[in-house]
Amino acid sequence: IANTLTTYTSAALTQTTQFRAVVKSGLCSEGTSSATTVIVSPATVSGSVNGGTTICTGSNSGQLTLSGNTGNVVKWQSSVAPFGIWTDIANTLTTYTSGVLNETTQFRAVVQSGTCAQVFSSATTVTISPATISGTVTGGFKICSGSSSGLLTLSGNTGSVVKWQSSVSPFTTWTDIANTLTTYRS
Repeated sequence: IANTLTTYTSAALTQTTQFRAVVKSGLCSEGTSSATTVIVSPATVSGSVNGGTTICTGSNSGQLTLSGNTGNVVKWQSSVAPFGIWTDIANTLTTYTSGVLNETTQFRAVVQSGTCAQVFSSATTVTISPATISGTVTGGFKICSGSSSGLLTLSGNTGSVVKWQSSVSPFTTWTDIANTLTTYRS
């Protein structure tokens, strides 16, 4: 390296490199200094978190996994809707499972390679469905044999109607009815 100063700054490095100076005093022979090592870390690559799903309120996230990253996980972070403020999670593994969740939450990892800058992975979203509430069917009354049941109405429910069912006395066997509305008329 053509440099005769007692200081040196290299050009951009892509590999771990050692440097030393060659010194000469007057007519004496040259000598070499001890070497110093500049360790080059690969650039940090954030990667992405997978595993986000829809769960019922009061459940955990299931396993979330960071992949495609270069560098170590410094920590994980979570944010609840509207996803503006991130809270640190003390976990340095590439996998994470949350505790009980009651709000839709995003998760991401913070990754760093050596002394390179920390970067955020892409986030995954764990969407919370409210707990199912079955509700109450009203509209039952006395009718003559062979007449329609009249309008039956489901209310107070949380969740979508998957189907209706009917049962005749002694009410031990239930038969599915292909109806996904909150009202039913037989």
